[in-house]
Amino acid sequence: MDFKPQNCKSVKNVAEAVALCDDPLMEVKLDGWRGIVIIEDGEAKLYSRTGKEYSSRLPELMADLANLPPGTILDGEIVGDSWNSVQSVLGSSVKQTTPEQRSKLMYVAFDLLELGGVDICDYELRQRRRTLEDLFERTGVACDLAVVLKTMEASQDKHDEIVRGGHEGTVIKCGRSKYRRGKRGHGWFKLKHNVEVDVVVIELPEDGKGQFAGQVGRMIVGQLQGGTLVERAAVNCPDNATREAMTKNPEEWIGKVLTIKHYGVNPEQTFRHPTFVRWREDKPLQEVTFHNE
Repeated sequence: MDFKPQNCKSVKNVAEAVALCDDPLMEVKLDGWRGIVIIEDGEAKLYSRTGKEYSSRLPELMADLANLPPGTILDGEIVGDSWNSVQSVLGSSVKQTTPEQRSKLMYVAFDLLELGGVDICDYELRQRRRTLEDLFERTGVACDLAVVLKTMEASQDKHDEIVRGGHEGTVIKCGRSKYRRGKRGHGWFKLKHNVEVDVVVIELPEDGKGQFAGQVGRMIVGQLQGGTLVERAAVNCPDNATREAMTKNPEEWIGKVLTIKHYGVNPEQTFRHPTFVRWREDKPLQEVTFHNE
């Protein structure tokens, strides 16, 4: 597929995005996998942002979206049940899926780029959205497998409410913006909510891949909850020197405290998209408790 979707530019706060937008609209920032859907010859095909096709791995969803008229192109995202991370359902790969896994996935459409083979990217976003909502309603596609993402008026209070609901942030778009294929920004902005927390190294599996085969691949980190260390995340090693040191003497690293940054808490109380920030030599393990204790 020779198609590159439009992407968002990061902003620091809602006020910055609103100042850059004419007619700002807010959406939930989805924590899933980007998916371009193309309907042609009565068949729906699903592509990643890089053009890789994985239609055959989600047959029920493709059968439902095939009810849309030929010449339709959608932009959206595959998300897990309750709009949670896809990784929480499938892991890190979609090479194979089971019916049980697929029952927990859905497609959330947030833009309509072509209808009946006619390119409508130059239409304003509000018009594209109205057309998309009407299309789903007329064809009966909207169901447990596919829905249209709702928009709301942009405000800091609404962003904070969305984050408290467990999402990683919001997207703010100009209601009058045109769709710019392959571009970043142009009226699209994302605001992630990231949190820094302290965790402790509880395991160092030697599951490195490629050039790191036979070495520590990730740090399994946790926090105390009720006096017991509970796993919260798997974090990449901060650098190759640390990876080598951990592989050589893992016992010296177990129990070390570090700070990580994450983008929310999953339903199973693990951290979403954790990344290393710094080591905390000044903090004892006994103080590393779950954030709501």
